[in-house]
Amino acid sequence: MELLRWELLDEFKAQDNKALEFQRKYKEKLEDEKKKAREAVENYEAILLKEFAGENVATAKKKVLVDIEKANEAVKVAEEERIKAVDYANKNLTGSITADDLHDDFIRFRDEVREKVLQPILDRQRKALADYYQALADHYMLSDAYKDECETINQLTRKRKGSMRVSHRPTEVYRDAILPKDADLEFVRISKEVPTHLQGGE
Repeated sequence: MELLRWELLDEFKAQDNKALEFQRKYKEKLEDEKKKAREAVENYEAILLKEFAGENVATAKKKVLVDIEKANEAVKVAEEERIKAVDYANKNLTGSITADDLHDDFIRFRDEVREKVLQPILDRQRKALADYYQALADHYMLSDAYKDECETINQLTRKRKGSMRVSHRPTEVYRDAILPKDADLEFVRISKEVPTHLQGGE
């Protein structure tokens, strides 16, 4: 069975990918600048420990303080750019398909599924049932076809004193027919497959 794909839903899911990718670049840039700022602070703390230990770190300390200031400024700029990027993406890069559009289109899509996918399935079910009931009718006819012969031989047998022999028809529907079972219907509902004992024409 080949299913139809709801194209508008795919478009809806993909419509914001461009905007998200655009925003992602600025988010990553912000994270990079924050990482650099943390590293600058860690360097400053390491230099400060050396100063506490009596080392002369005046030049290194001055440089790292400048690095921290630059890093913090870079974080501030990156955050501002990220906010502007989000605003730009929301205004210019996001798709125009709304939830209401999806709802309205699903009604159309649902009707298309019923027409192109469901209807052939229903036609197969109807034909299969017609074939099944015709086969069941043929079975009843076959059972009745030899009714007279069976009764004749049984009457002749009963006339013989002490005879207990009974002849049966070649077939009886109640004995031989393959009838629908609730268990099979439940198996199909759960597994979405033909019951094993019915596969391969068995």
